[in-house]
Parts: sequence; C-alpha cells; structure tokens
Amino acid sequence: MQLLTITLASLLSFSFAAPVASPKPWPADPNIVKPTTISQYEVSKGAIHFNTPRGKVLKTGNGQDWTTLITFDMPAATAGKTCELHFILESAATLSGSGLLDVFTSLAAAPGERTSWGPGNQRNNHVARVKVAQGGDATYQTGYPQVVKSFACPSGKWPIEVVGVYDRDDVQWDGSISGAYLKY
Repeated sequence: MQLLTITLASLLSFSFAAPVASPKPWPADPNIVKPTTISQYEVSKGAIHFNTPRGKVLKTGNGQDWTTLITFDMPAATAGKTCELHFILESAATLSGSGLLDVFTSLAAAPGERTSWGPGNQRNNHVARVKVAQGGDATYQTGYPQVVKSFACPSGKWPIEVVGVYDRDDVQWDGSISGAYLKY
C-alpha cells in the first residue's frame, strides 16, 4: 500500500510539473502594429460591445451573428511604408466551422459602447478572405480580394471588420496576444 501511495504521489507531482504549452503570442517583431481597440458587434441588435479583451466572430445559423470591429492607431513610423495584414490565433483560441473570415474596411472606427442601432458596423469594402489556424497564421484565400496582403500603410485610425463566412462559424481569440495585426 505504501508503494502504491508513493508511486501515485510521484506520478501526480510529475504531471503537475510538466510544462504547459503556452499560447502562440504576437510575433516578436518591432515593425508590427497591434490593434488599439477590439469591439464585438451584435449584428441582429446593432449593439457594440466596445473595447473588449476578446475578438468574437460567430455565425449560428439562426441570425444571432457577431463580428469583430478592430481599430489600429497607425504610428508615424509607418508613413510611406508598405503594410501587410496578418491574423494569428493563439493555441487556446476557439475555432469551429470553416475557419474562414472575410475582412472589410470600415468607414469609421467603433465610437463606443452601444446597446442598439446607432452607427452600426460601418462596413465598407471587402478586402480579403483568410483561413485562420489555431496556434498559427491565417492564409489568404485565392479567388477573393487580397488588397490588404500588401498595401500602402494608412495614416491615423484604420478600422476594419472581421466577419464569419458560412452559417456556422465560431472564432474567438484573446486580443492581448493574438488576432489581426499589421506588419510594415
């Protein structure tokens, strides 16, 4: 009995001491711009959940869809440079369905918390379709716009909206370590 107790205690201490895989963080590159604001948009209500810690793109098939409004404050260092939009998901992110996201520019950044129809999502031009990967980088899909794969870096605030593609998609991420970012 004593041997069983000692063996069990040893196994338990080993399993608790084993390293845990950490989520894949933002790239360690000085030439990236992370979002300044991530907001969740409830499509059916027009509600904006402003400056949330998580991105959420959800299509349920019953009209209760969510998109994510992302705003980048472009630093002066990006002036005259070429930007690339990237999307990385940490390994602990939620990913179900097709994993396809459409990216749109927005006419204006999310203005703040809204409980119902106000400014809406301000969706503008379709600029990309990407396939996200848990614990990795998204890939651009051929046959769709790829405007933001390489473009003149914008100045000031640059807002975009990330939208699910098919009827049942769920992509959620920790905005402090992953999601959309710009490289220049």
